[in-house]
Amino acid sequence: ETYCLGTDVTRKTRLPFDLQEEVVGYASEDGARGLVGKHAKAWMDTRKYAITLHDPLALYAILRPEWLHFKKQRIAVECVGSAAYGMTVNCSLTGLYPKQKGNEVFVADYVDEQAVINEMMACLRR
Repeated sequence: ETYCLGTDVTRKTRLPFDLQEEVVGYASEDGARGLVGKHAKAWMDTRKYAITLHDPLALYAILRPEWLHFKKQRIAVECVGSAAYGMTVNCSLTGLYPKQKGNEVFVADYVDEQAVINEMMACLRR
């Protein structure tokens, strides 16, 4: 079975501004917390966009599956010469694709974002 987390779900794990400042503040430290802080600072310096827990959420989907809900849907990767080339398309939602296109996988449609953010911050504060 394949499980997928789309950005529509992962974007819900954006850190509030005060927590972003806290994470960036760890950049001067040694160890794992310092590494996370350095990456967070680089993200903020170059993108000027909220820190989002995309990758940690993939890990929490395995460690804390109760924080997410998955629904079986038909997914395909667009492989024709259009503006969407290489993008993942949820055929179950668009209704634009024939029923036989794509494969059925489990797609996240809910995340308890506060639980994810709280756990991530608790890990960093240890």
